[in-house]
Amino acid sequence: MPDGGPGISNPPKSTEPRAQLRGILSKTRFCGPSHWMNLVGLFDIIATPTGTSVPTHSFSKGIMTTDVPAVLKKCKAIAKSSKFKIYDEWKANPDFRASIPPSETCEVLLDAYFRTTESAFRIFHIPTFRKEYDQYRNQPLLASDSFILRMLLAMAIGVTYYQEPDVETLRTQAKKWIYAAQSWLSEIPYEKSRLSIAGLQLHCLLLIARQSLVVVADLVWISAGSLVRRAFSMGLHRDPKYFPNMSVLQAEIRRRLWATITELNVQCSVESGMRPLICSDDFDTESPANINDEDIDENTTIPPVSKPNDVFTQTSIQIILLSSLRTRIEILQVSNNLNSEPSYEEVSRLGEIMNIECRANCSFVRKIRNQKAEARPTQLQCNVLDLYLRRFILILCCSIATKPQNDPQQYFARKICLDSSVAMVSYASSESGTKQSLKDFPYDDYTCLRTRSGGFFESVIPHSIIIIFHELVTQLKEQDSFISQSQELRKPLKDILREACELLAVRVSVGKNNVKGHLLFSAALGQIEAIEAGTSVSQGAVEGAKRSAEICSALMADTESVLAPELESTQQDGLGFETQDWSMDFVMPDAWLFSAWDGSQGDDWPIP
Repeated sequence: MPDGGPGISNPPKSTEPRAQLRGILSKTRFCGPSHWMNLVGLFDIIATPTGTSVPTHSFSKGIMTTDVPAVLKKCKAIAKSSKFKIYDEWKANPDFRASIPPSETCEVLLDAYFRTTESAFRIFHIPTFRKEYDQYRNQPLLASDSFILRMLLAMAIGVTYYQEPDVETLRTQAKKWIYAAQSWLSEIPYEKSRLSIAGLQLHCLLLIARQSLVVVADLVWISAGSLVRRAFSMGLHRDPKYFPNMSVLQAEIRRRLWATITELNVQCSVESGMRPLICSDDFDTESPANINDEDIDENTTIPPVSKPNDVFTQTSIQIILLSSLRTRIEILQVSNNLNSEPSYEEVSRLGEIMNIECRANCSFVRKIRNQKAEARPTQLQCNVLDLYLRRFILILCCSIATKPQNDPQQYFARKICLDSSVAMVSYASSESGTKQSLKDFPYDDYTCLRTRSGGFFESVIPHSIIIIFHELVTQLKEQDSFISQSQELRKPLKDILREACELLAVRVSVGKNNVKGHLLFSAALGQIEAIEAGTSVSQGAVEGAKRSAEICSALMADTESVLAPELESTQQDGLGFETQDWSMDFVMPDAWLFSAWDGSQGDDWPIP
């Protein structure tokens, strides 16, 4: 009897090509098209000047004879041991009130928070917070849990800029404050009572603190969605003019909070490669007024007149970000479309709008500084403002820029991506235009941010550096007949790669125990140098990875000794890398340079 039974024919196999998945499904995680991990495939096949592919089996074989797998195993064990140790300590003693530092330390941490993070994410009315803080200092037992936790989360964010000898103790304590705030916010019997302005403020601070201290930071987009829905349920998506009985101060705080919540949502969407799940028609809340906090209080009955746009206030940066919010939402929609890439016309239109925004911001900063005004943005504020906008240009143009084609559109997108990437990793750290050396201490605020913070730096660094690496490889292919003569032209980009490796090493040394970013870019730099020298590209990558392993082993030595008992327990539990985890599959279309980057490391294993 034929297969299928009498009279039944087997259906013909479909000859239609399988639809290409936009994004990457890795274990239980999906990284959408705008996520930087979609670019890791650019490392999979590197063409030599002769046009042939690099033989990768020798690369894999060479890696297995080095200390690199052992370093990765140690790194993972340290990261997991540290994370669980802190969480277990908090569970054993969840009393967050007993962990408040001395008043002098509190003041330093709060000042750090207010001069850095509060400018872009307006959460507090600062005079009101200061009043509550003074009341707490006078009568600490009368302070509400809500205020204490908001204060602690602001301090946790401020730890990024703290440079005293007890910084590691405070960093550990700050993570416990995050656990306490998360527990308080999600207590089911009291969940409805958390539906308040104070609850929204705490939720915003919690997301920023989780990113800053890398506490399950790669899942913040999920929590940001919950925050948006909390805000909707409280009516923050409707402008306060529809609620006539609302006080002037409350209305202004609601406008600021809505702007903060939507900004957090779009920034987290970039880092997850997802849509923001909100569109421009979903809200009509107007922009906050361009005023300082001292211009308004609980007794204000007439809305203060907004200052001109060319006057810098405590709300200026938030207003500038908000002006491009709808455009950036559209960029996320088209960049993370399920079925199609953005068209060149869409890229050109939206890219031009964002370029205009970036140029306008530069002009605004120059004008304020030339006026020698007393109120002026700090260098950190200028850098963060530009970065929060410019990264959208990068994700918009990436899909066109990295296509293997040679036409004017691709060259144009490639140049835009390169310019944006170089800008985002080359910001000055002072008004003079200089960039602080990573060897000079103490650090300024921006250098603290890029060396110690998680958050968007966890995605901005690899996203930008991969684009720069891709440009170097592309130039080598295009200039194969005079590689040695054009070597000097590529030096600025190679210097950026070297500085990125130095930056990632510093991040490892201050507790960002993940060394994979450093290993990747060290290997990439070794490949570039080998191509230029005409030597084995595989061996060049191996040598780069070996140098990285030596550096990172030395940097982790102190952490390893502190966590020795936990490390032994972790390894016995089978949580370390096995040698087969170090796979180098350059053939499969969805291959990874490091198989450990497939999400299997759990929810607290970000790059770099």
